[in-house]
Amino acid sequence: MQYEICENVEEYLREVAVDVVVRTLVAPEAVAEHERRHYRELFHDLIERGQRAGVFASRVSGDVVADFYLGSVRSLGTWCRPETEDASAFIGHHYASRLLDGLRTGAE
Repeated sequence: MQYEICENVEEYLREVAVDVVVRTLVAPEAVAEHERRHYRELFHDLIERGQRAGVFASRVSGDVVADFYLGSVRSLGTWCRPETEDASAFIGHHYASRLLDGLRTGAE
């Protein structure tokens, strides 16, 4: 789970948000508990970094957003069974777009 750190926190968060959805849908048993904790810490850090930079609104804490997103993703496997990895990626991009839409400063 290595990511190339980019200057654009929004792009980086999108990449991570899509990845966690795809990994959860393609091989849910492969996403171990320590990886879930890593994702949560990464989400929290990226969201707060974006908030400090003024890219993301500060109306909600990074902890709340990270918990909400990752909880939603974790439950995907109970009802969503895409047949291909491409379908999982499509769902991942959709989820990531909704996440970023809600975080942007203009969404207040």
